[in-house]
Amino acid sequence: MTRNNSAGYRVLDYFLKDATTPAAACDSFVRLPDDNSTLSQNCAKWGHNGTAAETNEWGYFSHNGEWRLYRNVSVWTLRRRAFSFRPPSQFLCDDEAGSSSVSQGNTWEVYAR
Repeated sequence: MTRNNSAGYRVLDYFLKDATTPAAACDSFVRLPDDNSTLSQNCAKWGHNGTAAETNEWGYFSHNGEWRLYRNVSVWTLRRRAFSFRPPSQFLCDDEAGSSSVSQGNTWEVYAR
């Protein structure tokens, strides 16, 4: 869930208003009690700006338009982990990026303060 601070507000701005500058990942969110994802524990390794990976940023350089809230919301390129969904074929929740491994009971929820 996004933090109630300037870093959390910047995430909302990036996803809902202005995609020109990706928001910093670390310190912009709070892990909820049932979050055991590898991604949330490695926020400094998120992002890719087209030149470098592990940029500590939300999003992904090639999905900064209208799909930015759905495609590669958080991605750790070098470990192939992503939170991304694009029905009907792509549902990634800390899964190996590039696969579509949906398990019964999986849920996708985005929380913003």
